[in-house]
Amino acid sequence: MSASPLLSDSASGVRPAGAFLLLGAVFLLLAVWLGRLVFADEAPIRQRVESDPRPEYAIVDRNERPLADFVQRLDLVCSPNALWQAHTPEILAPKLASVLGGEYTEADLLARTMPDAEDGVVKCKVALDARQASAVQSWIETGVVDPKDTPARVDGMAVVARPEGGWVIWWRPSVVLSERARAKHFTKDNKNPLRWTRRIADGLARAIKGDAAAGDASSEDEIEAQREEMWKMLMPHTYTVAIRGFDAAVAPKLFQLLSDQGVLHVQMHIARDRDRVYPMGALRVLGAWGYVDQKSARDMALREAGLDREPPIRESGRPAFTLAQLDAAKRRAEEILAELHPISGLELAAARELQRSDWGGLQRVPASYTFERHSPVRRKEPRVVPRSYYIDSNEASETPRVVTTIDAYLQKRVGEELDVLMERNRPALAMAIVVDLATGDVLAVEAREAYRFGAFAPLKHQFTPGSTFKVIVMAIALDDGKVTPDSGFDVGHGAYALPGRVIHEADNPGKEGWVTASEVLAHSLNAGMVQIGPRVEASVLRDYLVRLGYGQAPHASLGPEASGLLVPLPWKPNWTHASVSFGHEIMVSTWQHAAGLATVLRGGEYRPLRVIDAVEQDGLRYLLPRTEPVRVFRPETSDQIREMMKLGAREGTGEPVAGPDVLPGIEVGTKTGTAQKVPGEVCTHVDLEHQARHWEQRSTCSPACREALKTAKRDHAHCYTSSMCAFGRLPGTEREVMVLVIADEPRKGKYGSRVAGPTAIAILKEALGVTRLGESPLEEVLPGFAPSPMAAKELSERPWAEAVR
Repeated sequence: MSASPLLSDSASGVRPAGAFLLLGAVFLLLAVWLGRLVFADEAPIRQRVESDPRPEYAIVDRNERPLADFVQRLDLVCSPNALWQAHTPEILAPKLASVLGGEYTEADLLARTMPDAEDGVVKCKVALDARQASAVQSWIETGVVDPKDTPARVDGMAVVARPEGGWVIWWRPSVVLSERARAKHFTKDNKNPLRWTRRIADGLARAIKGDAAAGDASSEDEIEAQREEMWKMLMPHTYTVAIRGFDAAVAPKLFQLLSDQGVLHVQMHIARDRDRVYPMGALRVLGAWGYVDQKSARDMALREAGLDREPPIRESGRPAFTLAQLDAAKRRAEEILAELHPISGLELAAARELQRSDWGGLQRVPASYTFERHSPVRRKEPRVVPRSYYIDSNEASETPRVVTTIDAYLQKRVGEELDVLMERNRPALAMAIVVDLATGDVLAVEAREAYRFGAFAPLKHQFTPGSTFKVIVMAIALDDGKVTPDSGFDVGHGAYALPGRVIHEADNPGKEGWVTASEVLAHSLNAGMVQIGPRVEASVLRDYLVRLGYGQAPHASLGPEASGLLVPLPWKPNWTHASVSFGHEIMVSTWQHAAGLATVLRGGEYRPLRVIDAVEQDGLRYLLPRTEPVRVFRPETSDQIREMMKLGAREGTGEPVAGPDVLPGIEVGTKTGTAQKVPGEVCTHVDLEHQARHWEQRSTCSPACREALKTAKRDHAHCYTSSMCAFGRLPGTEREVMVLVIADEPRKGKYGSRVAGPTAIAILKEALGVTRLGESPLEEVLPGFAPSPMAAKELSERPWAEAVR
């Protein structure tokens, strides 16, 4: 197909500006072509205004790089209900196929314009009782409505018994509406499809309602209402997009065909719509556009019509809406079902932001075109039909631009690093987020999955955080005055006994015996944390966690979210309280955990993470107000934790990937995490594979199904969550960023420093500008000669360099 699909990565070879010029030229040619048509006799004149879809929004990154935009396209839309009452499928479909240049066969077009049919057969939903079924079958045998009618069987229609009881009508439109069928019933004027479809409706009405009831419809309006009711049963769809995007070059021929065939606008017409394109590629964080369900479409239609503001039945008992209003809302709901809507990611966040009443002043005016429609009074030729003359047009308002906090190049680089992690360590899924510590702006957030995952994993997937959560617990203990960085603890020699349980360390703990609290965090000692955490009362500890956002959905507006798991009080001291102290018996999402860690590192003030910075239109930028920070920790607490994490990078668990020899000249702090899942916990590989199977089978998981998962075969050796949090800045600069990387259940390796560590540090270096596209910037090419300024540009800004890179 020549038309580019929705949500494609590019405009199929047509640049946005070129697409607009091409479509504009097509419509101007149509206008000139219409204006040159000559009509016989004077004619009544009516003006008609057609509009493009209203401007929605474009999305750009923090540096104004385009992330998402629209380009125009042409659609062929129709009302199957109206079209096939007045036209013959075997005549119109091949003509359409010919004009469209062979891209669609006659069968394709029939299927697209008859969405109610399955393999060419419409199975009506209206159930008939025994009397109605018998009467309908008798009418099918004769096709007679009036005694003067010629009896003949209605081919292609039958009454079928339902397994659950009752009967329904099945019919094949291509047969019932054919010229051959009409010729059997009309010896004269058998070229008129509408005459035949009206007889079908009248015959079915008499059969279903009974001769007496159907005969009571005496006025023309009542008869038409009865026919409309029958056709709603036979062909329920009143709106469908038959062809989504076709070559603009065939538009004049298609317009001419519809005019020559006398196809009315309400039956089928060319509509202007648009495709979403992504100049930087389909980054996962951008999300997607998709179709809404029937309930959502109904709610949206009622909201657009202003019918959602009061209950359907007033206190007086009278309906709040007229039948005409409800009918219009129903037709609009059908249109909404056929339209694409933002459903996830930045697309959804931008749409929700612009729906707020604060943006009521933005201009969202679509381009419009005014035509005069001339209807001949005396038609000297039977094929003369009303014509439209182009009169004028109005330009659309400028499309609002939503400015995000995302750095597009860093976002792409994060995705590439996660690809490497997936290949190297084979986890069930991997996630990463990069945050500007001072502001809470998300610079990049990405995920990769080994199995189909129905949502954006950094917000939806929840996991046991393990040792990265020790940062949070240590900060709470410091802030509550229960420990100091120099407080001493006996951590034993790889194991620590509590009443009823033994706490083990990871292999080869870096420290044994007496250590300070700073060393406990730097070397990630479980035995130290189970002594530190319980010093804080459970209610106080849990209150801190709630203030940090744990156990609550973050409301990031990027799609479905997990709330995580924060066990309610009371906590058993040697079990839940001790386990939470080293990052177990708690579940978090990547987004939640990043917000909590960033709070500790930025001086103790909580700021919700954000992805939208401003909205622009007509050269004006409207900055979104930042949420006022909420103090959770004292600044001294933050300073102490930062020093502990720097110690962890110098000589603790982060040293292999972030030590002075690895990252010379960078102020960096790290905390690694390696969380082994307990026997009752379902391994992520097992769980996601199980859910993917349900997705393929279009089934759901029952409680019994979930219970069976717990006893499924599991590879405990690989049931680990590996993670690493790192923050850093370049000397002499103020900008500081934090990176959090999660690898859930790697099948190669398990320790956070070896699995997530290399990825986290590579991303940190890219975010700080130490590397560009993973490589170090060019140094002096010759003594005294600096590299060209072009060397500092991103590769995508130097397309000529791609071939030799």
